[in-house]
Amino acid sequence: MKPKLILCLALVLSGHCHAAIIFPEQAKIDSNVVNREVIAYCRASLSPLRNDKRIDKLNVMMGHRCYWPDYRLGSAEKLLSITVNGPGFEYMLVSGTNMLGTIGLMQDRSNHWAVGGLVLRDDQPEPMWVGLAKAKELPQVKSKDYEFRFLCLEGADYPMIWLHCDSDDILIPLSDGYRKWKAYKPYSESEMIKLWRPVVENMSKVGGVLQ
Repeated sequence: MKPKLILCLALVLSGHCHAAIIFPEQAKIDSNVVNREVIAYCRASLSPLRNDKRIDKLNVMMGHRCYWPDYRLGSAEKLLSITVNGPGFEYMLVSGTNMLGTIGLMQDRSNHWAVGGLVLRDDQPEPMWVGLAKAKELPQVKSKDYEFRFLCLEGADYPMIWLHCDSDDILIPLSDGYRKWKAYKPYSESEMIKLWRPVVENMSKVGGVLQ
């Protein structure tokens, strides 16, 4: 399947193309060049995949930023407004119609690509891929554009898709958390704050809040 067709899986259409899940313009890449570098990186770094035919069909796409809360900037009452993000972008690694994992990419001052942060999952299908499919079915997304972001609460333990717009941000957990939220169920920011606040308060009591 061509990358353009795969990308359409991430678009939310309601009979026209006026509403979609979108990705940052800054994350666009020369896919032919980057794909070659990523394939070489995978073969060199991951011996089990060196002879895996899926690698030959690999596409690097849907670049997005990764965020996490920094409690030095405020409390859990301001969950999304205290988030920070790292340099570069994370991309989905797609082979055919399957997502194999993610990889981090950034360009240096000489416009050379630095590859790192490769994560491949053994479980199928990839949780982010499932979450993206769930996201495109949301009625809110069919009426306006949402930027795809990736949010991690408490390190990498509780990953979420963060659909961002000027208002009404949507959070979709990719795993169950503290018996308080359900995987792939959409939550508003205010709903997630109510669920996450007691967790942060409990961690604070035992000195476990991330800094």
